Amino acid sequence: MRPHESTCSSGAPVSTRRRPALLVALTLAMSVAIAASACADPEPRNLGSLVQREGRYLDPDDFRPYTGPVFSTFRDEQDAVEMTARLVDGRLHGPYERFYRDGSVFGRGAYRDGAWDGPFESFYRDGTLWMEGRYEGGSLDGPYVAYAEDGTVQERGTYVADAPCGTWIREGEEEAHPDCPEEGG
Repeated sequence: MRPHESTCSSGAPVSTRRRPALLVALTLAMSVAIAASACADPEPRNLGSLVQREGRYLDPDDFRPYTGPVFSTFRDEQDAVEMTARLVDGRLHGPYERFYRDGSVFGRGAYRDGAWDGPFESFYRDGTLWMEGRYEGGSLDGPYVAYAEDGTVQERGTYVADAPCGTWIREGEEEAHPDCPEEGG
């Protein structure tokens, strides 16, 4: 037997030259797997199982603000998911989806620090777009359009801090509101 060989249980010679490289590769692979599992989100939690205090959702075991994926169900139908979202430091933060009882998508949007923020879309049960707009810090802000089930525009206009501004079209009729502020002004 040569110095870089050993024997396996069958007595056949086995080279040990590659052992350090193989050991390093295995150690690296295991480290990556452990790190990935440590960074993986926990199982989604039902919002109803968390404690709500001062605008935050807390873990009932240690009363710390919860961070991770969450869902809510309909009050009278606990097996039907009504919303999926994420909490960061106990507040809704990031994308959310809301559902009808049959599981079809009702709406999509995002939260930032517990308030609606960014573009949103809502849908009729058949998936047809119902409305689209934008929130900023919890207030409607920017262009807004609502559609009838056949896809025709029911209303179109602009919001600034939840207030309609400029000319709106509602069911084919023009409606005047205070002028919208100039962009960047």
